[in-house]
Amino acid sequence: MQNFFKFIFVTLSLGMLLSVNVYANQTANSVSIKSNNQELEQLGDGNLKSIFTGKVVIVYNKDTTINADRVVVTSINGKKVIVATGSNVTVVNQERQFRLVCKELTFDVNANLITATNGSATLQGNNITGNVLVYNTKTGNINATGNSSNQVRTVINNINTSPVSK
Repeated sequence: MQNFFKFIFVTLSLGMLLSVNVYANQTANSVSIKSNNQELEQLGDGNLKSIFTGKVVIVYNKDTTINADRVVVTSINGKKVIVATGSNVTVVNQERQFRLVCKELTFDVNANLITATNGSATLQGNNITGNVLVYNTKTGNINATGNSSNQVRTVINNINTSPVSK
């Protein structure tokens, strides 16, 4: 019986960890996670760590979707961080026409920032690659940084080339 109550406590704690809402009507700052497997670790003082593996799908605020092979979610002293890894980690926001592809990303949920290493992003048909790409889920802004051997590269597509009048 004690294990049953411990299971209920852990399940409720996970729900509070990310304000997980598995219903269709997610609210602002809600995160829904689906995966083949999940492991939850209580770190003490109300801090939690959860590991999701196998076809992980994260939906944040109903409009941003992250797909990965493995995701580690931590909630430590109120700071919520998601680290996603895999052969093809993707972030998609259909409303903003945004897509990011990388091998690993860190999502600071409190700051609304997704940081990808060696990623490639497409925003409204334009492509950006760099050593580090930072996407703000709230504003839609992207910051890209590179270095001397791997500079930031941007390809702007669909440029309006109307003829110059004489």
